[in-house]
Amino acid sequence: MKRPVYQLIINQGRKVSKPIIAKFGNNIRIEIHIRSTGIVIQTASSAQKNPEDILNGNDSLFADALKKALQLYVIRYNRYLSITIAQVMIDDKLLSNYSLKDSGSPLVYSLSEGRLRENFTPTWNAEGITNVIARTSNSSYDGRFSALHALLAAKSNRYEIERFTYYWMAMNGLYNYIAAEGEKELKKYGAKELLGKEYRKLGFLDRCYDYEPIRPSGKDERDRGIHEKRIMWHVLPVIRSIPMDCIDDFCIACISSDETNEYVRQVLSAVKRMNEKYGYQEQYLIFPLLVVWLPYQIRCGSFHGEKALPTFCYSNDNLLKALRVINRLLDRFLTAQLPLWLDSDERLIENRQGRLEKAALNPAYKTKK
Repeated sequence: MKRPVYQLIINQGRKVSKPIIAKFGNNIRIEIHIRSTGIVIQTASSAQKNPEDILNGNDSLFADALKKALQLYVIRYNRYLSITIAQVMIDDKLLSNYSLKDSGSPLVYSLSEGRLRENFTPTWNAEGITNVIARTSNSSYDGRFSALHALLAAKSNRYEIERFTYYWMAMNGLYNYIAAEGEKELKKYGAKELLGKEYRKLGFLDRCYDYEPIRPSGKDERDRGIHEKRIMWHVLPVIRSIPMDCIDDFCIACISSDETNEYVRQVLSAVKRMNEKYGYQEQYLIFPLLVVWLPYQIRCGSFHGEKALPTFCYSNDNLLKALRVINRLLDRFLTAQLPLWLDSDERLIENRQGRLEKAALNPAYKTKK
């Protein structure tokens, strides 16, 4: 017996030659057709479906597929799709429709709208990425998906302070996923300590990128806290001084640890002078210092209530000037690196497995005899 074919058509959606194939429960072929003009979601189902339920989000399969399709649309076109009309077709017969003009309320509420402030790169449209997004159920989400949703919010938001919160949520999702995967490797190699503490998770992230983590010295927690503050006092003035047209080059240099960049040299020089002045022995590299350690310190200051987030800022306020740079840096890192941990391409799976194994074999995790 032929199963009926259900379609949800958004705006001027039309089919494409190679749709994205999603799955939901036992239904392993849900076609998602995405064009700039709209979306078509199509599937055959032996279970009878109510057209009004499909239209209004009460059908779990179509509700899940539409949310995924809208997310994939943003990633592909770097803007949100405003739904103005929607139609439900069963075997090419129109059985239910929606109009924003007539309804007066959105079909789907969205956290943001319009164009993204920071774009996704073409890498995000790789088949391995779209397949993972389309075929992973909410119940199977791990830190990578938390990172993806937070990154989307960060790219959408207008306000630097809010954006920083979302960017760090994205970093948190990524390093918690990497730490969870890393613990599997550490257990294999008989590590004495796993990655329970936050600084150990961040350190494992650094080691996955071939860097030793920043761990300021001190005879006790209070002394170490003083050392941390001294680093920030010397680094942040350099960060704030970077002209707008130099920020991108600076961010690229930080992620690649390119010490030929003028402002990278200034940061490292400021920290070196501070260490010499106070007798600290550490030498730092720019990636673990600025991509991981500094944003984490700013996050801790606000999240733990040590420093209130300002409700009002002048355009030249120190925090705002620093966050403009730090947000761009986190965006560049997450936009480039999250696909490596998310993509289902076999080469990338091997790549990240190799990173995890290499980090797990670091002497810092060896079993003590």
